[in-house]
Amino acid sequence: MRRTTIHRLIAPAVLLACAAAVGSAPAGASAQAPAAAVAVRGQDLPDAWTVSARLRARLGDRTAGTYLDRSTGRVVATVTDAAAAAEVTAEGGVPRMVPRSKAQLLAAMTELGRTARIAGTSWAVDPVTDQVSVQYDTSVTGTALTRLRSAVAKLGAGARLEATTGTYRTFISGGDAIYSTTARCSLGFNVQRNGTYYFLTAGHCGNGSSTWYGPSRSSSLGTLVSSSFPGNDYALIQYTNPNATHEGAVGSQPITGAAEAIVGMSVSRRGSTTGVHSGTVSGLNATVNYSEGSVSGLIRTNVCAEPGDSGGSLYSGSMAIGLTSGGNGNCTSGGTTYFQPVTEALSAYSVTLVTSGSTPATQSTTTSTTTRPTTSTTSTTTSRSTTSTTAGGTAGCVAAYVIANQWPGGFVAQVTVQNTGTAATKAWTVQWTYANGQAITSSWNAGLSVSGATVVARNVDFNGAIAPGGNTSFGFQGTWNGTNSAPTPSCTAS
Repeated sequence: MRRTTIHRLIAPAVLLACAAAVGSAPAGASAQAPAAAVAVRGQDLPDAWTVSARLRARLGDRTAGTYLDRSTGRVVATVTDAAAAAEVTAEGGVPRMVPRSKAQLLAAMTELGRTARIAGTSWAVDPVTDQVSVQYDTSVTGTALTRLRSAVAKLGAGARLEATTGTYRTFISGGDAIYSTTARCSLGFNVQRNGTYYFLTAGHCGNGSSTWYGPSRSSSLGTLVSSSFPGNDYALIQYTNPNATHEGAVGSQPITGAAEAIVGMSVSRRGSTTGVHSGTVSGLNATVNYSEGSVSGLIRTNVCAEPGDSGGSLYSGSMAIGLTSGGNGNCTSGGTTYFQPVTEALSAYSVTLVTSGSTPATQSTTTSTTTRPTTSTTSTTTSRSTTSTTAGGTAGCVAAYVIANQWPGGFVAQVTVQNTGTAATKAWTVQWTYANGQAITSSWNAGLSVSGATVVARNVDFNGAIAPGGNTSFGFQGTWNGTNSAPTPSCTAS
């Protein structure tokens, strides 16, 4: 009897031109048409992202979560008081009164981490039911299952327990895709830093695998820079093959930026074993307890996947969302699959996505935009450099603010900091003031503080040091209304 499993699916979702034609399905893959159209489709998501981001920024811990009501296409926010409900309505969302707050649900997850961290279990906040959804696989039996049931029962109506088929485990499979000497995995997204090109894949793929090859396995593509698993599930591979191209696409789908997942949003996954499959996001901040250890902060979906799809791309329209981690079931009977948020990986490695239309050269890549279903524009503002004297030379910097992508009510921006001095920087600070009421909802590769219209961005631990003539970048997603003019940033370095 065939047994379904929750596994880490290793195989490249974005195929390299040197290995296979972009947009072609891998050999043996069974590409599947997207799910039937629903009220909220990929091209409708900019408005949903904007409303959801505004609600998170305005309500903070006063909402247990937001989700898309697929019957109406509206963003719903769960709240526990009338004042918060009024704010949801004011921001264009639909308020829903629930008995449990975000703090209560997070406390329940913390308690599960203390009392029920058992291999073969997972949990995530489900804002639709205002509960923590706890799942266990077929390996959890006997005293372990008794312990789990007891832990969930103590949480009362704030948690529910569900059995799943198969087992949670990492899974490495033979076949065609990107290979190490011991594993087959899927490429997630192409990225770059200071003109050097890399790709992201799953961390459990990277562990113990230093050199990676294309589908033919006759020439190497790149070498492992870093991997993080368990805890997280992402890895960074540097391209070493000069003949490899670095497309800003997943198959034939152009990628123009990265975004956070929203419960209820439509998503697609591409992997080398099963091609393209689609579904919806069902939970955020999920914890999965694999036999190798726990991974937290994952996206839970009802998208199917199979062995060999690990590390592959999760995307919604033209926006990168995540990297395939693991799951149960298969693409015949269905299943649950978990994804590492791509924004966390971008931040951890101080890299930026290679986007559709960006220049595939050996120099630093300048992002250009691809038209979304709504209007998309690019605007660049470069500050005057500010120089400071340090021992052994001077450290100065200049900052360039680029609106990488824009749609009604929302935008993604990137700021590039370049060292214009003669000594390496130790730290840098970029500051600007918005003139049109823009608001930042999420960021990566920098620490941001906001006071009124003024934003101050400071380096994080891994990107404060910039060699003379070198540069680094950080990015963020924000909201706007009416006008979204690019501000003039100032830059100081030490």
